[in-house]
Amino acid sequence: MIGELYVTGAGLARGYHGRSGLTATRFVADPHGEPGARLYRTGDLARVTADGELDVLGRIDEQIQLHGIRVEPAEIDAVLTAADGVEAAVTVAVPGPAGETVLASYAQGSADAAALRTRVAAHLPRALRPAAITVVDALPLLPSGKVDRAALPRPDFASPADGFVPPDGATAETVAAVFARHLGRPPGSVSADLGFFDLGGTSLGAVAVAADLRAELDRDVPLDWLLTAPTVADLADRIDHGGDDTDPLATLVPLAGRPDGTPLFCVHPISGMSWCYTGLAPHLPGVALYGLQATRLEPLPRTVAEFAARYLDRIRTVQPEGPYHLLGWSLGGTIAHEMAVQLHQAGQQVASLILLDTLTPDTLPDVAALPDEPVVELEVPGLPPTFVAEIRERALAAGAALEEAVTAHTPRVLDGDALLFRARPGGQTGPDLAASWRRHVRRVTEHDVPYPHSDLTTPGALALIGPTLARHLTERQISAPVGCTDSVTATRETP
Repeated sequence: MIGELYVTGAGLARGYHGRSGLTATRFVADPHGEPGARLYRTGDLARVTADGELDVLGRIDEQIQLHGIRVEPAEIDAVLTAADGVEAAVTVAVPGPAGETVLASYAQGSADAAALRTRVAAHLPRALRPAAITVVDALPLLPSGKVDRAALPRPDFASPADGFVPPDGATAETVAAVFARHLGRPPGSVSADLGFFDLGGTSLGAVAVAADLRAELDRDVPLDWLLTAPTVADLADRIDHGGDDTDPLATLVPLAGRPDGTPLFCVHPISGMSWCYTGLAPHLPGVALYGLQATRLEPLPRTVAEFAARYLDRIRTVQPEGPYHLLGWSLGGTIAHEMAVQLHQAGQQVASLILLDTLTPDTLPDVAALPDEPVVELEVPGLPPTFVAEIRERALAAGAALEEAVTAHTPRVLDGDALLFRARPGGQTGPDLAASWRRHVRRVTEHDVPYPHSDLTTPGALALIGPTLARHLTERQISAPVGCTDSVTATRETP
């Protein structure tokens, strides 16, 4: 696992001379040391191998912002260098065939490029898979020994990957062409056995793809089809044979997974939309992923309890009886907690309450200043302007109502437990989320995620959250019910 390298010990400096602000951000408290001990944040990315060796992989400042997602090139390079025949690797952001920024990886050695593509597809989330992998005899180096990125050869985007499956039929050809256009790939380069998200597409980009397909094919193409029938071939077959339409702004929207899977209901953050949870799908086999959204609630509720009650009405149309699994990121966790309380009052079982870096209302700063997910990335080619305007209007209205509701909310006590994923604090310290939530639930199991709050639904963070969440859901298929009481016994469980 890749993370930032920290240094400590008796020889560590006290700070930067005359630069107190920089000292405060780089020399931080050592939670494992004596009082007053400090850790130095090096800014280097590193990992410890199975043999106990330390690999330093690059700098944090080499991160790439791609389609709204913060990408660690070192994470891709680490997967490549672990392959047979690869001596070194580097990943950079380059202009794609259509001018869109894409990832391109270069591997030094004798490895086969097709084999490396297969490897990254198996080990990396969709957003981290490079659009091109080029094998070179030697990476160009500067006198300092660093890779001369300006001297790297132009990646070859023209040749389809080995194992290319041509689209079969007019509908499949249209689907492949629309995928290619939105992903900045050349025509004829999208294999029929790949999906939009396999090729690096985003959830909002999928909305634009669905809109283009509806326009070009003159048929209904609901957003969730790109998730439940992900490959070009599957989607073309679904389009040809029809199906139910799904409103992407609906209060309850299916995000991914088989309808007969275990339902996991994910409550929106302050944006009011739940598309951000689609990245959980690859990590949760056997789970039917549903999003709860505020964008179609009319009139908008005024309290957290009212939001929770409206959402429970909707999830009962999918799952009339418990046990229920609930998840919420940021503000959404507060609503999920209230939903769990109301379910208990109705005599229902809640098997899982999962909180992604959710502050209790009493520890909230100004909600408007929280580093939550953006309301929406609106500049997406192909997204109808009327739909963009509707998203903006509904998201802003929902955000204002949610801010007012959560600020006035006082959580009740749930006689159950919660799985809490805590983000890396933005400063030296942050509120003790586990301690805060132990006033409102019986027990909290806490897991640290080395990503900031705003990045908890990015592919890198979900790659860490997903496996822990999958194990939790598997264990909770049969679990004791949770309840609601007036008091709580604080029980600390070591992460």
